[in-house]
Amino acid sequence: RFVQHRLGLQGVLVFEVQPGSGAASAGLRGTRRTKNGHLELGDLIVALNGQPVKNSLDLFRAMDTANVGTSVDVELAQLEHASGGAGRLQEKGRRSVKVKVLSGVSARL
Repeated sequence: RFVQHRLGLQGVLVFEVQPGSGAASAGLRGTRRTKNGHLELGDLIVALNGQPVKNSLDLFRAMDTANVGTSVDVELAQLEHASGGAGRLQEKGRRSVKVKVLSGVSARL
């Protein structure tokens, strides 16, 4: 909700990527704190298997259709700080990756 409301962007922000997960293998980037203490936002999931992902409920619904051991197509937006506006973010670019689903119960990437 923070990403949607505060930044005016829709999607699900990746907070953490577990080592050894399908998401890690695909190169998804989680949110992290830099050496100087600034927050560097991770990837923003905007679609899964061609279905738009506007919030976490959309993501869970899309993942419910994924079977363990299969791969899903994930469209990611990368964010960067906008010039001229303190704290404002803008979309830097998009990329698509294939992510293998490794576990069930609202399957994890």
